[in-house]
Amino acid sequence: MGINLVNNQQLIFLRRKPANSYFRSMTDQELIDYFKGRILPETLKINRAITQYGVAEQVEKNIAMMVSNPKEDHARHRLKQIVTAIEQPYEGPESVNPA
Repeated sequence: MGINLVNNQQLIFLRRKPANSYFRSMTDQELIDYFKGRILPETLKINRAITQYGVAEQVEKNIAMMVSNPKEDHARHRLKQIVTAIEQPYEGPESVNPA
């Protein structure tokens, strides 16, 4: 919570975190628990440039990589992208391929 003074009046405003900030801060165990027993789609649009195919297989591979090498962030990052895409599906414009 922050306070601004404007013309001797106190205005209180709340700083809101992005909706997906929780997903970014998930621990490794929370990520594993999130995917355990979950039915995953075959394909998932992560953002305008990325579509993940074979989501279940990729989740398994990324969990294995994350567990085997905890200092490597790539697998953890991709799992967090997948969680965010599941919880907040991409609704932006589609990418355009030039003809």
